Amino acid sequence: MRRGKLACGALIAAAAAATVTAQAAVAAPATSGVVVDYRAQSTTATVATQGGGLLALHSNRVREGSRVRVTAVRQLGNGTLAGRLTVVGKARRATVRGVVAAQIGRRAIALSGPGTTFMIRLGRRSGKNSLQVTPQYGVGSTVSVDVKIDPKGDLNGEDVTVVNGVPLRTLELEGMVKTVGAGTTAPTVDPATGCVTGLTSTNLPVGWLALSVGEHDLSLTAFVKLASATTPPVAPTTGTTTTTTTAPTPPVAPTFAAGQEVELHVNQVLSTTTSAPCDNQFQLTSASANGDEQEADEDRDHGEEHNEGDRHGRGHGGGDEGGGDGEHGGGNDDD
Repeated sequence: MRRGKLACGALIAAAAAATVTAQAAVAAPATSGVVVDYRAQSTTATVATQGGGLLALHSNRVREGSRVRVTAVRQLGNGTLAGRLTVVGKARRATVRGVVAAQIGRRAIALSGPGTTFMIRLGRRSGKNSLQVTPQYGVGSTVSVDVKIDPKGDLNGEDVTVVNGVPLRTLELEGMVKTVGAGTTAPTVDPATGCVTGLTSTNLPVGWLALSVGEHDLSLTAFVKLASATTPPVAPTTGTTTTTTTAPTPPVAPTFAAGQEVELHVNQVLSTTTSAPCDNQFQLTSASANGDEQEADEDRDHGEEHNEGDRHGRGHGGGDEGGGDGEHGGGNDDD
């Protein structure tokens, strides 16, 4: 699949630099970990390294739950990373650390890290009550989550530890563009909640974007408000002298298309009455496509080159890509 960069002016350069810095800090010591998410369309794997750090990179196809060795990490032209994953075993559990970007009621959360966003179910632990989203680890909180990886690749949270309960207002969202707003009805603010009401992916107003986050059997739709052009100032008049102020040049608006994999840097939309975050509503600050044409070709070449290595890893990991889930195969198993 060929992917190109989005036009978003200087904002992209700044966001890409920040992403590269953040990812490089994680990537430098990371040599192994567990794959906790893989997005086939953007060929993006998320690896949970020791201690729960998240490393997102374009790679060969590897199934969630695979224990991998990470090599040949390199920076791509759009600020993301690419690398080679070699399967060395299986894991049924992992620890992930990131920022809570959104939530589906009290059933699940979307966890965000540099270059990645994925879903975690908040299910039952043995002998304990259901985990639930609470103010202590609500949207914007940094958390560490112990997860169990089921045979389908879904993550089920077994324990949540708050790393920093002070909410972050600037987040990253990675996912697929679901709808680009084309509706003519202006969005309205619900006086009871102070948030925009009536947003749906089927009838989205102009100036909004619906982003699908997560895959498998669990996903959510995040609504992102795009930057609007500034209105030219009115030329004031004083007596017979007319002075005109120069309007600032508005930022270049990104161009999005349905089905496109993107990485968005966003701010939370806050309620106009309570200042609390509005559920799954964000303001875009910058964006980039998740990959580009040249590196997409390189990724495919690397994937073909190391297919044999993947097959070797599967043979030692109990059938990673073959029939069944390999739950009782050889290789590393966390149980």
